[in-house]
Amino acid sequence: MNSLYEVNGQAITRFLKHYFLVIFLSGLLLGLIGVFASLKIQGIKYSATSSLVQNDNNYTLVQSYTQYVQSDKFNKYMKDEIKNSKWNSKNYRDDYSISFATSGSTSPFFTLTAVSENEKYSEFLISAATGVFVKHIGQYFSGANVSVVNVKKNATTYKLKSRLFKVGIIGFIIGALVVFLIALRKMLFSGVIKDETFISDVYGVKLLGSFDPTQKSK
Repeated sequence: MNSLYEVNGQAITRFLKHYFLVIFLSGLLLGLIGVFASLKIQGIKYSATSSLVQNDNNYTLVQSYTQYVQSDKFNKYMKDEIKNSKWNSKNYRDDYSISFATSGSTSPFFTLTAVSENEKYSEFLISAATGVFVKHIGQYFSGANVSVVNVKKNATTYKLKSRLFKVGIIGFIIGALVVFLIALRKMLFSGVIKDETFISDVYGVKLLGSFDPTQKSK
């Protein structure tokens, strides 16, 4: 009888020879289906950013600004800006997000990011959010002295590549794993001996001989 290593090696070789392509293509197909489904369900979103700075280098105050961006007051000011714009008639006018991020715990620089499903709307949102922030932040934080460094109005796709890559990889793994298990079960437990080397390769039992059942005995 072959050693365990030889038996496993032969079984793996047989398995890969018969099923690798099917497993790979199945995983690839499910990955592509996941990518298209993600695009259909979630769509493409666009982001635009602005960079601001706390002029007196008081970076400890910057860490508190995120609370203001998430506050009802800030959201109310944003809704007022939208209401007074051409975007108020759009059915996606409330489907957006404004996020805040610092450049580090000891940096006076920070950014605002506007995300929506419409490229031009994201560009409008970041202009509005930046204006609202600079105009009203001093009402809520004494010592706030903020200037705009840069407003990148040209919106870009928001985490599209990373999202689709992640969905594709997950779909590929799930598809390949399911087909792998089905193929493994089929090879080991289907009860069908596919050729004269099947038992030797899979179970490690040496081939003693073979006969053709269609051949008549003399």
